[in-house]
Order: sequence, then C-alpha cells, then structure tokens
Amino acid sequence: MSPRRQALALRRAVLQQRSTELRRVVADQAQLLRPALRGADAVRSGWQWLQQNPAWVAGAAALLFATGPVRAVRFVGRWSLRVWSLWRWAQRVRTALPPLWAALDRGAGDARRRG
Repeated sequence: MSPRRQALALRRAVLQQRSTELRRVVADQAQLLRPALRGADAVRSGWQWLQQNPAWVAGAAALLFATGPVRAVRFVGRWSLRVWSLWRWAQRVRTALPPLWAALDRGAGDARRRG
C-alpha cells in the first residue's frame, strides 16, 4: 500500500473514532431533553385528539355558554377532582392487589396441602 493510502486510512480511522465519541456525547446530552420532548409529545397528542374529536370542544363551549363561566369552571373543577381521585385510588388498588392475591394463593395452597 502506498504511503498516501496509509495516511488516508489512518486519517479515516481517527475520524471514525472521533465521530463515535461525538455521537456518544450527543446521546448523553440528549438525555437532558427527554422530559421536555416527552411533554411536547403529550401536547401534540392532545392537539391531535382535539382535532379528531371536535364534538368534545363544541360540548365544552356549549356548557360554558349555557351555564356561565363561573359555574362551568366550578363544575369542571369539581368533577375533574373526583375523576382524578378515583383514578389515583384505582392505581393504588392495582399496585396493592398482586401481593394480596399472591398471599391469598399461598394461603389457599397451604390449606389444600393440609386438607
């Protein structure tokens, strides 16, 4: 191999190594943006949902118009708090059930072995 080709091959290897290192640095720094990008994705998904379900927007606007802004905001606030509380309760129950079912299954297995 000619000296020129050897120099080019060495330069290429050095550049590839540098490129690999730069990609790793960019990937590490991009992790900092992950929460912001996740939020932007959620906003975009919400916007797409609103565009695909205009009846909900019209219904909310009709509720606001028919009841007045103060009563509508109170109504939405009260029900959203109830729904959110129910959702949180369901999450707690869902996480508590698997260990409970496992304990009950162990207890039933012990009773079957004894009986």
